Formats: sequence, C-alpha cells, structure tokens
Amino acid sequence: MKAIDFKPARCSHCYRCVRTCGVKAITIKDQQAQILEDSCILCGYCLNECPQDAKVCLSDLDKVKKWIASGVTTVVSLAPSYRSLFSFHEPGQVFTALKRLGFTHIRETAEGAALVTNDYRKLLEQKTMANIITSCCPSVNLLIETYYPALIPYLAPVVSPMTAHARMLKQEYGPDVKVIFIGPCISKRAEAYENPVEHAVDAVLNFSETRQWLLEENIQVKDCVSTATAAPDPHVN
Repeated sequence: MKAIDFKPARCSHCYRCVRTCGVKAITIKDQQAQILEDSCILCGYCLNECPQDAKVCLSDLDKVKKWIASGVTTVVSLAPSYRSLFSFHEPGQVFTALKRLGFTHIRETAEGAALVTNDYRKLLEQKTMANIITSCCPSVNLLIETYYPALIPYLAPVVSPMTAHARMLKQEYGPDVKVIFIGPCISKRAEAYENPVEHAVDAVLNFSETRQWLLEENIQVKDCVSTATAAPDPHVN
C-alpha cells in the first residue's frame, strides 16, 4: 500500500530526496522523482527533506469523513504521543474535540500497549528466542525484511500496540465498527492495509491532518470541556 506520493508539478529536480534517502528508494524517471515501493521503508524522511513540498502523505481523511456522515460507528485508537502534539489543559479535552468531529468513541492505543507488554513478558519467560528484536515499528520491520532478511527469525512474533488495540476494540464494540488509528507515523498506514482483516484497523490519520481538520471545523482543543480518558489496565491478559 502506497503511503507517500509526489506532486509532479512541484518537483524541481533538485535530487535532494535522492541524496538523503538512507535506503536509496527514490529514483528519477522522465525528470521526475519516483519512489521505489519495493525498496521504501516508509520512514518519511523524504517528506521533511523536500524543499519544494513536492511529496505528499496519502490520506484516509475523506473516507473517514464519509463514514461519520453516514452514521457508521467509528472508534478512534489514539496514539499516546498526542499528549505532546496537541495544546490542552487536560488530556480529556482532546477526546472531546475528536468527538465533536463526529467520532463515536475515543480510546488510547496505550490499552493495546498493555496487551503487547504482557505478550513480550510471556515471550521472555519462555526463553525460546536467544535474541529478540521488538516488532512494533513498521519501518523497522520493513528495513529488516527488505535489507536484512537473515534477521527475520529474531523479530518478535508479537503484533504492534495499534493492531492489538484494534482487535480489542473490534471484540468490544463489534466487527462492523470502523477503527481509526490517529498517530504520528505514516508507516502505520502500510501496516493497517497489509492485511486488513488480521490487523483490524480500517483507516489511519496522522496528527497533522487531524489538527488541520479541527482547524477547519473551528474546534479549539483548549476551549473544549474535558472528557474522561480510558486508562490501560497493565494486568490485562
């Protein structure tokens, strides 16, 4: 699943993205920079390096808006880094702001992290793997699978907090709800669409487009009342 694309009209052929891509996943064809999808690890570095803003992160925003408009039950899995990327007096104000956008339920991905932590604990207790590489980051997984395949056996057979949380939410609210992950990482979109049924995430939004959406709706997080947040239970098995 493609997560990054180019705006051809803005590419100035400066080759900065080609020079800075750590895995050499960008090439030039017909005087236009293009991403080699089989080589890209979706780190997003090229998005920051492009001086012409010629690269764009593909979005699920329109799809999410259609679900909300049609009355579909939508459940947000909110990455814990929201606490450093939104301006608020109390974390619950972010929950309220998202509900004002139309989302039905707001939950913290940290609930999934508690489940994943237990899985890692059990894995360590089993002592069946001499070395373990944590597998929560899609970009790291892509890096290993593409460039260091000899290390694949060392990847922990544990899903990410996003996936664990989405599965939990589908069990709790029903298989027909739409789970939307909101976080900072563009590679999560690729993880969600790699196997939609298995991973249970229906859409991914990043913080930038979410904040822009709030701005367009004239919703100021600091002006919202605080809604109780769901705290993860570290003892969930």
